[in-house]
Amino acid sequence: MTAVKRLVAALWRYYSDGWAVRPDVVEGIEDHIAGGVSMKLYSPEIYDFDEYYFRLGPYTNSRNPWFQEFWQERFRCYIDGDDRDPRYTDKCTGQWSAAVKRPVTSL
Repeated sequence: MTAVKRLVAALWRYYSDGWAVRPDVVEGIEDHIAGGVSMKLYSPEIYDFDEYYFRLGPYTNSRNPWFQEFWQERFRCYIDGDDRDPRYTDKCTGQWSAAVKRPVTSL
């Protein structure tokens, strides 16, 4: 995100497709990305994948070593253990937020 702040002088700015539908990705830098262009490619929902993905949790998904780090960052909470993120004071519940499951279609 620091790199984005350095690029504010650019005439045209193009951003990842995730920026078009994920307000959490641009949180805190809105003034720097105003006027930028982000394109979202057509990608239909894959319901079987959603069902699998939203069943994953930080306490039950030992297959992916990055998942606890992702969870702490995404939900701004901590998980006890060696990878505990000291930035967060709320303990992770392990439950997906309903807001996460509903995709945002525009900013």
